[in-house]
Amino acid sequence: MKRIARRAVLAGLSSAALLTSLSLGATNAAAINEVPCGPEFLKLQLHYSGGGWFDRCYANAGQITLDTSGSLWVTKIETGNNMMQWYGDGRWQPAVPIAKWTTYTWPSFPNGVRIERINITANVH
Repeated sequence: MKRIARRAVLAGLSSAALLTSLSLGATNAAAINEVPCGPEFLKLQLHYSGGGWFDRCYANAGQITLDTSGSLWVTKIETGNNMMQWYGDGRWQPAVPIAKWTTYTWPSFPNGVRIERINITANVH
């Protein structure tokens, strides 16, 4: 009888350990966040239609919605050590994320483009 009880306890402990490892392995990915600008971060150059501009920088994989309503436009992207896409005109662009260490501009649209969201993809090693 002792062997049966011991096996039941071991089976229960094994199940609990397995469930714990599965729940710990399913952690959420780091969320994208705004950071002070540096060469390794994603940098967006934003312009107002009336003049002036400023930079915003982001780190970590994920998505964020930008407030580019009204007269605010993105005129330049520097990816740093990130791969990224933007959402505008009802779709994710470009179809393949922009590579790391790339500067992206819109020479055909000197006033820039309106971007609703950005997505930093997880860096694949």
